[in-house]
Amino acid sequence: MERSFGLVGAGIMGKGLTRNLLAQGFELSVFDSDPAAMERAAGMGARPANGLAGLCAATTTIGTCLQSIDAIRAVYLGPDGLIANAREGSVLVDFSTSDPAVTRELAEQAAVRSVQVIDAPMLRMEQHAWEGTIVLLVGGPEEVVERCRPAFEAVSERFVHCGPVGAGHTFKLLNNVNGLCMHAMYAETFALATKLGVDLDRLLEVLSSGMSNSTILGALSKRILTGEDGPVFATEVALKDVSLFAKLAADTKSPSLLASATREVYQLTTLLGYGDKDVVSVGAALRSISLGERAG
Repeated sequence: MERSFGLVGAGIMGKGLTRNLLAQGFELSVFDSDPAAMERAAGMGARPANGLAGLCAATTTIGTCLQSIDAIRAVYLGPDGLIANAREGSVLVDFSTSDPAVTRELAEQAAVRSVQVIDAPMLRMEQHAWEGTIVLLVGGPEEVVERCRPAFEAVSERFVHCGPVGAGHTFKLLNNVNGLCMHAMYAETFALATKLGVDLDRLLEVLSSGMSNSTILGALSKRILTGEDGPVFATEVALKDVSLFAKLAADTKSPSLLASATREVYQLTTLLGYGDKDVVSVGAALRSISLGERAG
């Protein structure tokens, strides 16, 4: 694989990809619609690209790190998109969390122009992306995955080849819904405990000591105690992920009872004005309802 790479999206997770690709000696070109993200990436040593067409002119291997399906479609499709402008033989890697059906659709359209699309969504959080300790769930042909191995190894602790195109996104949704369901339950537990007047620090100690303990409890739910709600994993992004799981279940005529209930929790939290806040805001939303307070 050539030691050049293009990246669309240098935000919360993308800045970590930027840092580690540069640290491993890649010539990196970056495009982001946010000028601040572009400036930060340039400060790290990346080359700012003149739009998506400019990125395609700079390299034949491009990754995308985007927050919504609409953004993914906008970047990949249309006369100014990656598929239309990528050179023959290019590989487009979607690091985002997306709909496997959309991924396969993009791959089919790209193949018409002799361009490959594969998926490589990320496990873990912003800190891990920065440290290069994320895990990638990769979907695509073996030979294309091997072509991208140097880039994958540059940004991750390891990568798992899950199967054909779309398999990475399928595995990511199966993973995320479990964590999001657990977090919603923790938030509900702390909301009820607040109304009961329970000592929340003591409750956390109890939950951490038994079978209810989990990585989610340590990494996310503990922040409920401090009210910290900076944009680590936005509620609206969590809503997207659970909705995609529910769609996947519906498409295969499979039940998704707990996922559907969890989706309503994140939908409610978003409607109460916490969409751009971290998922720990689910707790604040539920407490505001339980205590009859106005959501902030």
